[in-house]
Amino acid sequence: ALEPLRVLALHVEPRLGDCRDVAPNGVADRVIIGHFDAHEYLDVVFAAAKERATIHMHSLLRARGEWKPERALIEAARRNGYTVAPMHRRVVKSYGPRTWHLVLEAMIVRA
Repeated sequence: ALEPLRVLALHVEPRLGDCRDVAPNGVADRVIIGHFDAHEYLDVVFAAAKERATIHMHSLLRARGEWKPERALIEAARRNGYTVAPMHRRVVKSYGPRTWHLVLEAMIVRA
């Protein structure tokens, strides 16, 4: 027999403005930073996160370039009192000649 579907209650609150000015504190189970300079906003992400949260961080990788989001996330986690559980990166799509759009997915936990 099939189990009945369980409905999850999702609460999404869009806020107009710069995330550094309008992000709430300590309420996010999941944070999606979809712009390519996301690593510049990691302190805002950690302020918005609950004790445990999932982060989806987008960025670009250029051929022969170094991909820095993983290191940036680990350093920001330390600064903000979190640890980073296993991370997964995936290619979203080709963005241009020898440039790829990637997303880093990671669980963060308050240390």
